[in-house]
Amino acid sequence: MASETLASKFPSLRAWLSALAAFALTVLAVLHAARPTASGAADAPADAFSEARALPLVRHLTEDIGLRVVGTEGSRRASEALVRRLREIPGLEVEVQEVSGGRVGWRALDYRVRNVLARLPGGSPEALLLSAHYDSPPESVGAADDAAGVAVMVEVARALAASGRLPRTVVFNFNEGEEEGLLGADGFMRHPWARDVRAFINLEAAGARGKALLFQVSEGDAVIARAYQRAFPQPWAMAVAQDLFQGGLVPSDTDFRVYQEHGLRGLDLAFYEDGYAYHSALDRLERLEPGGIQQLGEGVLALVRELARTPLRTGGDTSEPVVFYDVLGRWMVVHSRTAAVVLAAAVTLLALAVLGVGLRRGVLQGRRLLGGVGRGASMLVAGVAVPVLASLGLTLLGRTHGWYAHPWLAVVGFGALSLAGGVGAGALVSRGRGEPVEERATHGAAGAVVLWLVALWALSAAGLGSAYVALWMAAGAALVLVVRMFLPRVGVPVQWWLLVPSLCVLGQFVRCILVFFIPAAGRMSLGVSFEPVIAGVVGLGGAAALLLAAGPVEASGARKRVLGVVALVGVAGWAAMAVVPVYDAEHPKRIRAERKVGGEGQRWSLLDEDAPALEHALRGGGCSRVDAGWRGDEACESALERAPAVDAGMRVLSSEGEAGGLRTVSLELEARGAFAIDITVPSQSVVAWTSPLPRLFAPEDPYTVRVIAPPAEGWKTTLTLKGDGPVPVSIERRYLANGALQTKLEAMLQPWTTADLVVVETASASLP
Repeated sequence: MASETLASKFPSLRAWLSALAAFALTVLAVLHAARPTASGAADAPADAFSEARALPLVRHLTEDIGLRVVGTEGSRRASEALVRRLREIPGLEVEVQEVSGGRVGWRALDYRVRNVLARLPGGSPEALLLSAHYDSPPESVGAADDAAGVAVMVEVARALAASGRLPRTVVFNFNEGEEEGLLGADGFMRHPWARDVRAFINLEAAGARGKALLFQVSEGDAVIARAYQRAFPQPWAMAVAQDLFQGGLVPSDTDFRVYQEHGLRGLDLAFYEDGYAYHSALDRLERLEPGGIQQLGEGVLALVRELARTPLRTGGDTSEPVVFYDVLGRWMVVHSRTAAVVLAAAVTLLALAVLGVGLRRGVLQGRRLLGGVGRGASMLVAGVAVPVLASLGLTLLGRTHGWYAHPWLAVVGFGALSLAGGVGAGALVSRGRGEPVEERATHGAAGAVVLWLVALWALSAAGLGSAYVALWMAAGAALVLVVRMFLPRVGVPVQWWLLVPSLCVLGQFVRCILVFFIPAAGRMSLGVSFEPVIAGVVGLGGAAALLLAAGPVEASGARKRVLGVVALVGVAGWAAMAVVPVYDAEHPKRIRAERKVGGEGQRWSLLDEDAPALEHALRGGGCSRVDAGWRGDEACESALERAPAVDAGMRVLSSEGEAGGLRTVSLELEARGAFAIDITVPSQSVVAWTSPLPRLFAPEDPYTVRVIAPPAEGWKTTLTLKGDGPVPVSIERRYLANGALQTKLEAMLQPWTTADLVVVETASASLP
């Protein structure tokens, strides 16, 4: 009796409680799925992967050796440690590849690297390649990036050697120089073993926690993706990541690019959560999440065994582009783009059939259906616009990135504002029409189906693998419409629960983007606030969920009360983002720091990597503001300190005239222990530039060469110049900073910062 009275007094209570429970279940399911659950004991069987056996190598590389910058003593020690470990594995062939080469990307690179290679012979010379880099950037010991990947490969090699002979050979490339331009992978492609490689698995990291994500599959390779689908015990894969990465929206690259450029097929796996640690002093052993290495390692081991017996085409004969994603880390979905179109067509035909039957039976009316479409569109637009406008308000107040150290604030604040905007817009559009609630709800559900079909075909036409999200949304909305039209006795609470599978897919999609881009906002180097982007992503997720549930939202009633609650939560979240500290020690502000020596003296040069003002990161003194950096970021330099002049260390070996007013100049640069040297010549003076390698420059290219790990005896190069006057040359040598300089820099900065520091020795010279 009491429950009946409560239900009659608050008819919408049960519906909204069901909605809350459905959303809570979705959130819990998505968060739980992201956590690695496997564990690997030290006494695991010899042919199994064990995280406990892999971790000591991570510890040795990061804590015993430390920085492993290409061409430095730390990198040399790491390569020697790997050789020792690998030679302890029976049946494994091990060799060191000393290789030099040239690579042109955003700058020209002339490099020398040392790759540690291993090969486990199989029944066929056809080989699978496993690749990870053992070098680190100057600012990090790289526990996740990429000592964890290296340790995984060593443990996989040990487990494979303890198993029976595989049908294919397995090659391991522990490469150097990835951080300086994908150099070790480029060098490996000159090794004879590379000719036998038919497929590759690249191990990387853009964060330190969570599961390793499958985020790239070589174009048109359903065979590789399906092998992952069959083999990986804990799949974690999203085509949205490939869309973002290959669309140039991610500010980094991996060795995957090099292997694919050389016609190899394969996939890219990476830890990506906790990007705050990426390329910073935070990327240490204790930051790694227990179980993460186990999830990656046992998956890679199973995948190698699967690929070893999977027929692989050669000669570029690959299938069409592939769509891949997991559902809650339990089920892996892989299909071709043709299959995606077929699925989209099937859902579209079924949805259109449902709409047609509804119109024919009078359950739906054409005019009201258009009204439902318009109402859904207004909810979608307002659901994105309101949080974006709120974020611009924060920017106008001089407060940006209040969510950086507290990502949940962005989800709660912008998410609630998105729901408030969508619900409010829907209420305004339907105001005064006098449409019964149930009819309005049914036409709202029908309008959602139409809009999701439009989104599905728009994303499919753009060739985006992310179209699978719209497919699930369209199917979920159509299911609710069928229930509302043909099973009227099924209550609103049940309709909410029917949406949980689609909400889980949407939740994983939005979470993937936010987990990557919120920490990445600290290193985007855009010179402007990333606030509207994060607000837009959260708003899009909230508006998409609201549109998906358009029918149950309308049928649940009490829109004014709901609007008031979510608006209050949104305003509270917005206010919190306006006052909470943007950074803390675990989520620090990133600063690029150089101690410049040369020219008139010594000075500090600091460049921030995100929008919040650099001046607040300084404790005062030691650095004064100057003009913005070349990327639009804020920059500052200290006053000059006295220092002796720096000799350029350049020797002209020869200068010979040629026909047409040209001359060829050969020169040599001293290395002086630098791990890299930049040499710049004015573009108007250069006709061609060669190094000891094949031609490195075309006239339209930039005219700076970065010499990676220059030879101790000196680096030689030859230029063809025009004109007969002297040509100025700028030379910068880059060194790792010592502990005293690190301490001095830390004294200048707030404790909630992290800075990568190198010493740059600058000098000038001229070519005759």
